[in-house]
Amino acid sequence: MANTNPSENYSSSRNAKADGYSSKPVAQCPKNHLAKAIIVTIMCCMPFGIPAIVYAAGVESAFIEGNIALATERSNNANKWSNISLISGLVFIVLYIIFVVILVVAGYKDFLPFHHLF
Repeated sequence: MANTNPSENYSSSRNAKADGYSSKPVAQCPKNHLAKAIIVTIMCCMPFGIPAIVYAAGVESAFIEGNIALATERSNNANKWSNISLISGLVFIVLYIIFVVILVVAGYKDFLPFHHLF
């Protein structure tokens, strides 16, 4: 009698050639980088973080459909856009600090929102 539980069929076909179901190894789902994408979107740069979230959300669905190449491409794109968001956010922060220092040194303290601290 055939096994009617799909999860048991899946696990047994993943593990061995002995069952006769599959002779090729099962690929692992690529890392989706979703947590990284969400964090950099909130903390660094939203315009570049949104594509990272979109790509990260599509990794698992492409893998489930059996399209490993697309899942890998989406994973790489999610990582790329997360890194772009992180770097652009850090660059903005550094430029802002430089701008504030220049204003303070030049004597334009009144234009700063926290001028009472200087």
